[in-house]
Parts: sequence; C-alpha cells; structure tokens
Amino acid sequence: MKTLIAFSLLLSLFCHATASEPSSTNDGDVAKIARAVAEVDDRPGWLRVMSNNICISINDGDNIVTTIDEIIKSNIEEQVGLSAPNPDQVASFWNRYVEDMTCEIDGEEVHIMKHSLDQNLAFYSLFKKYLDQKIQRKLVDKSIRIDVNFLTDGQTVLDFVDSQILKYEKRGEAFGDESDGEKLSKMKRTRKLLVRRFNAKLSSELN
Repeated sequence: MKTLIAFSLLLSLFCHATASEPSSTNDGDVAKIARAVAEVDDRPGWLRVMSNNICISINDGDNIVTTIDEIIKSNIEEQVGLSAPNPDQVASFWNRYVEDMTCEIDGEEVHIMKHSLDQNLAFYSLFKKYLDQKIQRKLVDKSIRIDVNFLTDGQTVLDFVDSQILKYEKRGEAFGDESDGEKLSKMKRTRKLLVRRFNAKLSSELN
C-alpha cells in the first residue's frame, strides 16, 4: 500500500510537471523528486530487475551508454510517470537509487560498480561516457552532482578503484603483462575523472 500511494503521488507530480514544461526542470522539481521517491520501499522488485539489466548491459561494449540510458529512462517513465526525463531528473533518480543497485552474479549480490570493474573496464565508460558526458555535463541545476560517495561494504567507489590500481600494479611487477599495463593506465585516468568531475572521496575522508 505504501508503494502504491508513493507511485500515485509521483505520477500526479510528474504528469503536472511534464504538462507545464516538458523539456526542462521547474524550480523545486529535484527536491520534489527526492521527497516523493523517498516514500517508495527501499528495494522494490523493479529496482532489482533494473539493476540486473544494467549489469547485463555492462557487457555490451560500445552500446553501454545507449543501453543504460534507455534502461534508466524507461524506469523513470514507468515508476515515476515522467516522460522524456532531462539530465537533472535522471541524475536525481540515479542518486536516489544507486546505493541499492546490486545484481546477482554467480549467486552473490554485487554492486553494479564492482561488476563493471570486472568486465573489461566498463567502469570507465559508465562514468566518463554516460554519467559525466551524457548526464552531468548537461545539468541545468549546477548544484546537482552525481553521487559516488555512498558506501557499499564499507567502501566508496574511489576505494574500489584504488584497490584495482593496487592489484594491477602488483600484477605488472610480477608478470609484466602488457594488457595489465593498459588496464592500470585506464584505471588511473578513471581515478582522476572521479576526483575532478565527481568530487569522489575515500571512505576514510567521509565524515
């Protein structure tokens, strides 16, 4: 019942917002999204399905940006009732749910960030090509920032990246594998991107 009431509220809110100004975010829209979506249960079935679909799409190579964008926007339309969401609305939706975006991999619940790190460095495409270039750089409300400073198993996204950098450095020293050197280089670029564009922090730096 709580979920149905929340979805009804969201549908009413965004149908009104879309009718009055379909291509931009009205004043207060982002705050309304945060308040209304907060009423929805923490881990509804659709969120689990969406997360699993994102994990599957991570293996799509060059199609990852288009596929994830379609997944996110279709869920905003279906669950929130907002057609053609703009970058501000996508960012608000993403920030609300990203902490709970886990999928089942080999019988274990794995966060989509960790999974992307294990799949041909799709992590770099996810953050640079999608979240930064397609969403964050196009935000109208500059006070919004894609959240990467949430904790999963006691670690932030930057902690994940640093652990991968250390792994590839050790492997490079031990085996001198050229492919590991390429992965290390891309992971270091990803770290710079996270700090510069997303204000990423280590768990030890959070209050």
